[in-house]
Amino acid sequence: MKIYYIFIIIFSFYSCKSNTQEIEQSKTDEILFAKIKGDSYVYVLDTLSFKESISGNFFSKESKKDTYDKVNIIKSQTLGNTNEDYYYVVLIHFGKKLKTARYLENRSGYLYLNKKTVFNTIYNSCVGVDEKCFPNVVINSDLTRAWICSDKVGVCSLDANECKSIRSIIQE
Repeated sequence: MKIYYIFIIIFSFYSCKSNTQEIEQSKTDEILFAKIKGDSYVYVLDTLSFKESISGNFFSKESKKDTYDKVNIIKSQTLGNTNEDYYYVVLIHFGKKLKTARYLENRSGYLYLNKKTVFNTIYNSCVGVDEKCFPNVVINSDLTRAWICSDKVGVCSLDANECKSIRSIIQE
């Protein structure tokens, strides 16, 4: 009987330790992408590898030529009734007229990709030639954030055929 109780006590300690490790792991479920340095950015993440990885998820595996052409960090201001500065990484494919963006969380000048919310994991792609067909974030009345492909809330470029919006989540 004593052996049975000792087993339960040891198992309880192991279980508690295991749960703690999972919680600690979820706290580190983010990637430092870049540091803000004045009006520019110092990339910490290898942008070539990032570009190839995202391209591999968005384009056909058979076409090795199909990769994004450019990776940029953009500082912008949210649209809607609440205006806040925010940062995002955008991958651009000039031939396909495709701009794919993902939100970057700014913490004391360090920009992170993370999975804290569903919004943070979304890749928003805007397809269109119009310079107004570009990723933007709007803060809704319930204070949630949403991606749009326009510089105006509720409008996707002048003609809906000129600008398409696609939202994706990549299992990483």
